[in-house]
Amino acid sequence: MTADLDTTVLILLAAAGCSDVPSIASFCSPMDAGRARCVATWSEAQASPADFCALEPQFGSITLEVCSGIDIAQLGGVDTTFTYYYDGASEHLIGIARHAPPTGTEPVAGSVPSVDQASCMTIAGAACRP
Repeated sequence: MTADLDTTVLILLAAAGCSDVPSIASFCSPMDAGRARCVATWSEAQASPADFCALEPQFGSITLEVCSGIDIAQLGGVDTTFTYYYDGASEHLIGIARHAPPTGTEPVAGSVPSVDQASCMTIAGAACRP
């Protein structure tokens, strides 16, 4: 009976989309060269949107959006976008997702919230490359 319960729990977790997505703290720890992998707070993101360009130099642009309860930074490339999600109240980075065809959107780190795009307003943008 216990084995059946364990199997059921695993199936339910898989169906809920649970996986081995790392925490923000472990994912954002400095890389080998000592450079950051994340912009930790929304205040930092607003102060210098171009800091995102240093995270992934091959990407072309960064856009900052304010949504209802969630703030978003989108680092865009030719066929891939990384989206950084910030809690609107605490301003802390809470999740990172990657969107690329044909796989669609996949969580990279932390918790990726559902966002009503109709509630979003672009507040800043910058080109990563001249």
